[in-house]
Amino acid sequence: MKLIYTLISIAVISLCCFSSCQKIEKGNAVFFVSEEHSCGEIEVTIGDVSGHIITSHPYIDCSYLDALRFQLVEGTYKYAAKNNCQTWEGALTVRSESCHFEELVEE
Repeated sequence: MKLIYTLISIAVISLCCFSSCQKIEKGNAVFFVSEEHSCGEIEVTIGDVSGHIITSHPYIDCSYLDALRFQLVEGTYKYAAKNNCQTWEGALTVRSESCHFEELVEE
């Protein structure tokens, strides 16, 4: 009986420790506009998190800190964006330790 108790205890401890030790893989979704928009700032929403694009950036890379950046767990996400004249909708895939760039173009 003592052996069964010991084995069950080891199993429970192992499950608790190993499940909490898993690394959560995150990446970045970076939203930008490369040209000035005539209809004001753009609000971008992914899930229940929102941010704003205020200025244009003709060139952007993953190290650019002034762009709208969402740090997300690896996966595919739907987004919605809007300003005073236009709306955008789409989906993007975020990969671990990388950046996905999404340019919003005014029509």
